[in-house]
Amino acid sequence: MDLIRYESDDPDYGTIKIEDKFLGNEHVRFLTVNGAIETAAYLHPGREYELFSDYLQGFNWAYRIRPDLQKTLLIGGGGFAYPKYYISNYPDKRIDVVEISPMMVQLAHDFFGVDQLIETYDLEATQRMRVFIEDGMRYLKDTDDRYDVILNDAYIGKVFHRGLQSNEGIALSKQHLSDDGIYVMNLVTADKGIWAYSGRRMMRKLLKQFRYAVLLQANEEISPYDRQNCLIFASDRDLFTRK
Repeated sequence: MDLIRYESDDPDYGTIKIEDKFLGNEHVRFLTVNGAIETAAYLHPGREYELFSDYLQGFNWAYRIRPDLQKTLLIGGGGFAYPKYYISNYPDKRIDVVEISPMMVQLAHDFFGVDQLIETYDLEATQRMRVFIEDGMRYLKDTDDRYDVILNDAYIGKVFHRGLQSNEGIALSKQHLSDDGIYVMNLVTADKGIWAYSGRRMMRKLLKQFRYAVLLQANEEISPYDRQNCLIFASDRDLFTRK
């Protein structure tokens, strides 16, 4: 039986709902925004930091090809599913999380175990995770920090942050990357066919500013002709050569 834990409207997001569901033997908590899944987390003891979503697992490709990358910026914290995984699986790395909505950050604390994460990994002392409640474009314009990886997951429901998709937004992101850094964008598009226009268009934009870019499906079992979460990786260093 599904259990609604929270439901409200947020001026920055829209209609927010948190529900606990049983999917076969899996007990999962979902956060949806305007009907679209924003975050999902396992509720089984010992699985709190596992990733439910295929596309979030795809972010890890950056660290598999370049294990020495140390400092990450995530734009679009949502329910903090990826920061929880990142902190628990990469003990030598640091992550800054930018999230536009104060309510979303509070919900991550109240319903998705961020307080437990902070306590377990002593994050207040180590500063391995910093959280900024701010628009992603504004953060990039104001910060002096540089990152080895920038993960752009700035969605509100099904709507992507247009500024961060723009040439200016991509240029700002590149300015804050280290020389061998990797920029990663989560984009809902098809890989092939008539629904692939947004992916091809974004690849053209990225290749104007980066030497290399590649688009990968988050779930290879889905037809490449269907719209789905795809990840675009861009860098000035060959993405298929391990460092």
